[in-house]
Amino acid sequence: MSSSCRVCLLIRTVILAVAMGGGGGYLVAQSVGPGKLSMLATFFGAIVPLMWYVRDRDKDA
Repeated sequence: MSSSCRVCLLIRTVILAVAMGGGGGYLVAQSVGPGKLSMLATFFGAIVPLMWYVRDRDKDA
């Protein structure tokens, strides 16, 4: 990831977290129905890209 700046990487990660969280929550809500499962899908869909960003950032340090 040396070809991109830190700010660009952070912005892409946030956009990916919003898209994955929102998309996962929406898909679960449409297929199963609203409730705790939809909230879990939203949370885990949003947290995974952020965890990946932190892991990559710590690897470079």
